[in-house]
Order: sequence, then structure tokens, then C-alpha cells
Amino acid sequence: MQLFQKGRAIDTGEVEIGAQVMQTIPPGLFWRFQITIHHPMYLKFNISLAKDSLLGIYGRRNIPPTHTQFDFVKLMDGKQLIKQEPKNSEEPQQAPRNLILTSLQETGFIEYMDQGAWHMAFYNDGKKVEQVFVLTTAI
Repeated sequence: MQLFQKGRAIDTGEVEIGAQVMQTIPPGLFWRFQITIHHPMYLKFNISLAKDSLLGIYGRRNIPPTHTQFDFVKLMDGKQLIKQEPKNSEEPQQAPRNLILTSLQETGFIEYMDQGAWHMAFYNDGKKVEQVFVLTTAI
């Protein structure tokens, strides 16, 4: 079992555009990865997270971001994301409700990114471990 200290980070390294990555992030920790942008473009970040998660997503060009130094920040509060339930759901769902995938919801954002090495940092500001999926696509 790996122990993490508050303020430390999980570093995934380079992530290719178009690849989906998943990370389990303990409370109070950053998950960091890097994306290389060869020419200025818009990138779409599709993110799946739990309904009660609190994430800060930071991006900074050429050096890793911190809570106070970044080029952009997105705050993701899972409680603010309302998932529409179908009105006629008299039929019980066949899948077990305790699967992690049934409790995930999708959100995302689009960011303009200049050429360079972009450092991304996802901070878990909640009280429990969060499983986060990220898929980046060029637009």
C-alpha cells in the first residue's frame, strides 16, 4: 500500500491528446500530468467524477501550477452538476447500484492553449478518495 502525504502529488507524466486517463486521487492531493501542444489550439476536457466530489483543475504553460499560480483554473463541484433522471423510471435498473460507474457524472470544459508543455493538476478538495476519468480532444 502506498502512503501519501498532504501537499505531495501523484505524477502521471506525459499524456497524449485523445487518450483517456483515470486516476484515484486521495483527499488533499494533486494529480499532475503534462500535455504537449505543438501549435495553438482549443482542447476539450471531458471529465467524469463522483456526484459529491470537489475538484480544482489547474493548467499552466511550461511549469507546474499551484493553488495560486496558474494560467487557468476550473472548479468542479459534483453537487452543482444535476443529472436529469428519466421521468418514467418505474422499471428498476438491472445493473447493481453499487458500481462506481453508476455514480459518476460527466462534465467538461474547453480551453485555448498556446504551443508549449502544459502542466495539468487536479486537486481533490473533498474528504474521500475520488476516481477521476479525463479525456482530452483537439477541436
